[in-house]
Amino acid sequence: MRLALHLAYVAKHAHLPDVVIHYSDRDVPVILLYHLGTGDIKANMLMDAGVDSNNTRCYVNVSGLSEELGLDLCSALPGIHSFTGCDYIAAFLWKEKV
Repeated sequence: MRLALHLAYVAKHAHLPDVVIHYSDRDVPVILLYHLGTGDIKANMLMDAGVDSNNTRCYVNVSGLSEELGLDLCSALPGIHSFTGCDYIAAFLWKEKV
């Protein structure tokens, strides 16, 4: 959550055209998609996804992805992510996900 608050502050006050985030945890894209989809963060957000097999940097356009997914899906992502096993809420152990 601190990441989203910091990004909202930077996007509002720094007036940067693009903001690039480097992440190593799968919770970060879910949080960013939620806040971009609901309009809390107004910036062109890119995520550094690392290096591909050609040894070139890969960037994911999270702002474009949130527009494509829409408000309903972006606002539902944190709840779905918590059911499927995020870092803070344990997944349903020994239960099927139907």
